[in-house]
Amino acid sequence: MRNVLLIAFLFLSGGCGEPSNIGGPGTITIKIPREMRNRGFLGVSFDGDELADAVVKFATPGGAADNSGIQKGDAVISLDGVGIGSTAEFLSISRTWKPDDVVTVILDRDGEVLSKTIELMDIDEFLQLQAWNRDTSNDERKENANE
Repeated sequence: MRNVLLIAFLFLSGGCGEPSNIGGPGTITIKIPREMRNRGFLGVSFDGDELADAVVKFATPGGAADNSGIQKGDAVISLDGVGIGSTAEFLSISRTWKPDDVVTVILDRDGEVLSKTIELMDIDEFLQLQAWNRDTSNDERKENANE
């Protein structure tokens, strides 16, 4: 499930290569296009309508947004002082981000305005960490089954 949502985020945020089965059965390998590399990763997804308000549909577990406390239903109203009126405006700004950039995100959560200062992640490093965590969990499950 996590992989599907992550893939959905990557497609929404400017494209992603097709998932493949390079790593063997049961493994999803995502080939990140050159234009996506060296891009800062916040880890949020929105409804597919780019004209709609930028309301968070999902914060990727372990991503920068999730780690900062951004939640489903939060409406992004500003990025680094620039007002956000739609998902398209969010995506336009986010395409300029680099890993380790620090961004200020202003949110509306049920009428309460929140400010989050977030250090962005490197998408390649994030995906490698997720794969390592998944593989480690699989290894631990195998060891526990053998005990």
